[in-house]
Amino acid sequence: MLIAPTPNPEEDRLLFSDLADEDRESPVQHSSTSALIGVFIIIILLIVGALYFWKAEINAQKARRAQAAAIAALNNSTTTLVISTTSTTNAR
Repeated sequence: MLIAPTPNPEEDRLLFSDLADEDRESPVQHSSTSALIGVFIIIILLIVGALYFWKAEINAQKARRAQAAAIAALNNSTTTLVISTTSTTNAR
């Protein structure tokens, strides 16, 4: 039959005290640095995305204006043809 060793809290504290001190300091520094880098990356991505959509909206507005101008020109030329055809028909 095996007998478990008796735990000694003082010995455990001495063995793990150096490790515990290192663990408490490192994650705090890395954590705040990592968080700042993460926030910076997110802000950069948001800015790039906003610029992308802004550029797309500007291009869409230009396309709508060009389309409206083309439709207006087509309507004007059709109206002119209809008027000239009507004038020719009335003249006969």
